[in-house]
This record gives sequence, structure tokens and C-alpha cells, in this order.
Amino acid sequence: MSFKGPAKYEQQPCPFYPRSVPQVPDCIKTPEIQATADFVNERLARFNEVDEKKDRLAARPHHEWGDKSAAHKEKQLWINMCPSVVLGLKHIQSFIDSKARAIGGGDALASFLQDTAAFSTMYTELRGNQWSYNILKPHMYEDANPENKARGVPVSEYMELRSALEDCDLVDQKKLGPYLRRDRPHMYLAYVYEAQKQWKMIKRYKAQLSPPGEEYGVAICSNEEIDAKLRTLSDVKTELEQQGVQVATVKWMGTNLRYTGPGSEDRSKPGNRTNPDGPRKGNKRSRNDGNSKQNKRRRH
Repeated sequence: MSFKGPAKYEQQPCPFYPRSVPQVPDCIKTPEIQATADFVNERLARFNEVDEKKDRLAARPHHEWGDKSAAHKEKQLWINMCPSVVLGLKHIQSFIDSKARAIGGGDALASFLQDTAAFSTMYTELRGNQWSYNILKPHMYEDANPENKARGVPVSEYMELRSALEDCDLVDQKKLGPYLRRDRPHMYLAYVYEAQKQWKMIKRYKAQLSPPGEEYGVAICSNEEIDAKLRTLSDVKTELEQQGVQVATVKWMGTNLRYTGPGSEDRSKPGNRTNPDGPRKGNKRSRNDGNSKQNKRRRH
């Protein structure tokens, strides 16, 4: 399948992204495919936060939230979830393609393609979205040679896999650090849950790769590595739950994630973020600082 960027970048309407995947038809329903559909549905449901905020503001007198602002929030959410969602849809699409090849042709194939058309359309549209293109573009080729496109090098079959692996690594580095575990164990546990789901999604996708793809998948991230990560996450989850830590309900909308749950009411108290001794002190001078140039001019 080709992978081309949009001819023109345009402001997207809101709502633009789907809030759920189509119902999985019986012809492709397996425990693995259903688990992937549930995973993607859980991600897409985050867009409901945009709708909820828009309705909440519209209900207040003299308040409204324009489509442009809502579309911007949708874009932010999509940039964060794109690698894992597109990989999940590719897992389903790859299963559809392999089953279509096994059917061969005739009325049976036509009926099968009709039943699965909604999934194929969603995969094509979301994968080719202008923001998806920017996110997946660094992984289009096996190497970073700038002449790949001019030489007609085909787009990597494993572009989505590599993008999702990079996203998981970033989650591990940025969200599963020791400071968050110490200061915000409820939120840390929520990120552990999310990381588990992402690694399980990658493992499901790798399990259906053909022998060449399986060999490639092992080269960039073996199943042993994934199993080790899942064991570590499971041990951390068990340890925190035994300590009585309850998982936070994460609000995903925005660049910085917000959450509701135990401890969320204390966010405004000094010392509850990164500095346990109190709020961070900046170097900026206040507008009324006696040493400011403006006040010096007034005194002379």
C-alpha cells in the first residue's frame, strides 16, 4: 500500500476523527483481533473529552468553544495516540489481507471485502492523515538515506511497527521514571497500565507476521524483550496495588496530561509536583521590584 503525504495541508473540521472502530464482523473475529479492536476503541474514546468540554462550555451563559479550538485539541490527542492506533488498525488490515488471499476470488471474496470495507477505509484514512504522515515519515525507510524517495525505494512494510516501538520507548523514558513513581504513584500506575496495553498490542501484531517479517521483528525487538518488559510492568503493578495504590483516571486532553483520582485535589499545594520542598523559585523580577529599570527611572 502506498504512503503519500497530503497534497495540501488544510484545517480539519471537528469532529474529524472517529470515536470508535466498526463492530468486528464474524468473518474476522478472533480473540486477538477483538483485543486489538478494543485497544483501538479505548484510544479513540479519548476524543470524547473534546466533545464533553465543548458541550460543557456551550451550556454556560456567554461561553462557547469554537470548532477551531476543538480541532486543535483533537490534533493534539491524535499526535499522542497515532503510532499505537495506526499499528492496531494495521494488525486488523493485515489479517483481512491474508484471509482475502486465502479465499481467492468469486462471490465469497466480494462478500468478505464488503463486510470488512469499513475497517479498510478507516485504516487508509487515518494512516494517510496529514498528521499521521508527519509522525510516520521518519520510519518510511529502513535507513535515513535522503535519496530513498528519488531512487524509488519502497516504503518499509514495518513503518508502523517501528513508529509504535519508538513511542513505547518514549513512554518508558518520559512517563515511567522514578520521580513520578515516588511523587505520584497513582498516576504512575495509570501509565504502567497504558504501557502494558501498548506492548501487548505490539506482541499481537508481531505474532501474525510472515517468516521474513518475523525475522525482522526479532531483529528490532524480540519477543523475549517484550516479555521481559511485560513481566517488569506486571511486577510493578502488583507491587503498587499491594501497597494500596489506586490507579488514577487520566484526562488525556491537552499537551500535559491531567488526571482525576486520589491526590488530584492536592495539585495546588506546594511541593506536590517535582520539588518536594515547595514551589520552584524563578529568577524573574516582579513588575514592582525596586531594582527594576522602570522604578529606577521613576526615582531619578
